[in-house]
Amino acid sequence: MYSDVVEFVSATERKVISTGALSVARAKMAAVSLGPYVILAGGVGDDNELRDTVDIYDSRDTSWGVGQLSQPRQFPAAGSSGNSVYFAGACVPYPGRSGRARGCCRAAV
Repeated sequence: MYSDVVEFVSATERKVISTGALSVARAKMAAVSLGPYVILAGGVGDDNELRDTVDIYDSRDTSWGVGQLSQPRQFPAAGSSGNSVYFAGACVPYPGRSGRARGCCRAAV
């Protein structure tokens, strides 16, 4: 069973603090930060389906937003430059097959 719990470590307070929950429990996702935002994208859920979900945490007001990748991705690479975040590559479903994580993946184009 995958977790939806999101926690951060406060270096100044020297403790782990819960920030809430992902919109859907999953693992094997990408994580990247950009200014006050932490962005968690893709992954695979408890049902073994690949996810296109993007959860966006804003540390300024501790709010969450949800977006969507162009396709479900397991293990996407993530990076940021300027005011943009990029997701590339990953394991994605074969065309015409279900988004099951096991045995359905090909490299993303």
